[in-house]
Amino acid sequence: MDVKPVICHTCGGKSFELRVDRNEGAIQVKCTACGTKKILLDGDEIWEDASPRLRKCRVCKTSRAFNVRVGFVRRESGSVKWVYIGNRCTNCGTLGSYLDWSVDYEPTDEMEQNI
Repeated sequence: MDVKPVICHTCGGKSFELRVDRNEGAIQVKCTACGTKKILLDGDEIWEDASPRLRKCRVCKTSRAFNVRVGFVRRESGSVKWVYIGNRCTNCGTLGSYLDWSVDYEPTDEMEQNI
């Protein structure tokens, strides 16, 4: 598995609010430092049809700020076959994952660069 951090391209921030639609497999991050929003991976294609919900920590129940990592499981060809979105609550440190999905197309280079 190849794991990459999500970092704000505007300010370098590493803490985000998450809006997630588990049914559509779409996630938007909003930097808690500067407010920049970004739809990750290939979610732009389906964001208009999504019904995302703002997430809060399942353990401390108050925090809406997370560090985010994207994990890629690869085919033998090197393209992505599965994506995992990992999150860590910045308040209590709880680890979790609100979203994962399979990728049924190739090439995946453009999607991989959109984090």
